[in-house]
Amino acid sequence: VNQLVLRTDLSGDPAFSELLQRVRTATLGAYTHQDVPFEKVVEELAPARVGDQLPLFNVKMILLNTPEALGSSLPGLQIEAIPVVVSAPKYLLAFTLAERAGALQGQLEYPHEMFRESSIELFLLLFRQILDLAVANPGIRLNAVQEQLQQLKESHQQQRKVSLQNELERRFSSAKRVKVALS
Repeated sequence: VNQLVLRTDLSGDPAFSELLQRVRTATLGAYTHQDVPFEKVVEELAPARVGDQLPLFNVKMILLNTPEALGSSLPGLQIEAIPVVVSAPKYLLAFTLAERAGALQGQLEYPHEMFRESSIELFLLLFRQILDLAVANPGIRLNAVQEQLQQLKESHQQQRKVSLQNELERRFSSAKRVKVALS
């Protein structure tokens, strides 16, 4: 499998449906050069590296769109999915998405030393919201999506503050009860 690096034009506040068309055009254009190994592209372009970051991209998305029936059997061959444990992610973020039973399921790999779990949970919540908005209203403009995501993010942060405050109050009150009982 050869990697394709895609760049998409987000200018002009396009509707989500227009953005998908731009991505489709960029993807079809990239497929015309899919026989060129990714390593060769990197070698020819010789992009400058920043620290230990990979050249050309830091986020990888993999769409597994093979039919589910393929996983069950082939004549003389049995195929099954085996979970792969990655010890150290190569990318800042690596999405693996698969269509299963009419739903999109996914996995996200990330360097744990760079992101807190709560940040990744928020990121996934926002990603899900983008997908929901796009499906519900393909004509929604990117700026409107961004505004709605900002509101969701602020609401989520407020909920976390309240939850943290409640947890601190609970711990503090139990610590007071222990101190009083010891006196």
